[in-house]
Amino acid sequence: MSSKRKRKRDNGKAGADQFALAKIPPREKSGRAYRPREHRDPATETLKTRCRHMGKPITNANLRDQRAPWWGCYAGRVIGDAMIAEHERQELWAAITHMRKVVTVFDAAIGAPRRHAVCLRLLAPSEVLHADASTPAPDERDPATKQRQATAALSDLERWLGEGDKFAAGMTKRVVWDDVICTDPAGLIETLRNVVWGMRGKKFPRR
Repeated sequence: MSSKRKRKRDNGKAGADQFALAKIPPREKSGRAYRPREHRDPATETLKTRCRHMGKPITNANLRDQRAPWWGCYAGRVIGDAMIAEHERQELWAAITHMRKVVTVFDAAIGAPRRHAVCLRLLAPSEVLHADASTPAPDERDPATKQRQATAALSDLERWLGEGDKFAAGMTKRVVWDDVICTDPAGLIETLRNVVWGMRGKKFPRR
């Protein structure tokens, strides 16, 4: 329906009072015409899907909570559901990302294929590549140095993981690296705490 026909219809509903105030359409805080939530934020549908998977009602509070990065994988959902302090949840998530970064760098250093598929758009970007102030400095290390440092980082990680239960350590690697369903949430959290302890550079107590 055109805007002219719509105004004519609204005038007919107003009756004989031609001086009645026209209805003011709602606007956003920025002054733009009101848009549905899905049009304002493309991530809304993804957040709603996360709520459905978690069995939570779709409310504004739950949508805000689902924006946390750890809700996107099985390992992150374990720490998201755990009854722990928020600062510890951030530390455990840092341990998860550190484990993934270490194994990704190691695979690249030894020439191993990627463990997960890469989006085709990342392989063939449509925009011209350029660098700015936020671009990290180029890595000028020779391949031997890269491989040696990547191996040392993976060895440290394996040592941290081995400080706890061996079964829990193996399960943690599968959940974090391969994104499989966690069968022992308590064991996963304890193993990640060992990684956090190692990342801090502290010595593990003798057992």
